[in-house]
Amino acid sequence: MATKLVLKNCFVEVDGVDLTCNVRSVEVMLSKASVEANTMCGPGNQHGLETCSFTINFAQSFDTGLVNDTFEPHWVGETAFTVTVRPVEAEPVSATNPEYTGSVKLFEYTPLTGSVGDLVETSINLPVEGLIQIVKE
Repeated sequence: MATKLVLKNCFVEVDGVDLTCNVRSVEVMLSKASVEANTMCGPGNQHGLETCSFTINFAQSFDTGLVNDTFEPHWVGETAFTVTVRPVEAEPVSATNPEYTGSVKLFEYTPLTGSVGDLVETSINLPVEGLIQIVKE
């Protein structure tokens, strides 16, 4: 019987900093454009350029070495950095616990948002430069 995965302890590393304990949700998006390739022999589509991204929702922290301290220098310096995500933190990389890694840039950053009594969160969309590497061993 196939195992169903419930995310409980996903691993998220940003620029070498383990931010797992501040992550509320994570999305690894792999996408290829659909290019219309109609010919006299009929309609069709081909795979086009790949555009991938990570979207991560964090419980914000302004403590040294955590969320804001990790992202703000990349916002100010406009520098690329690496993001790595695995479904299960405590298990080794494998076919059932693949690791997704990509070089990203920060084009939009909202360090503070919320209302009275709310948990301060920041949702960050990180487009990948090139391709996401998928490691299964």
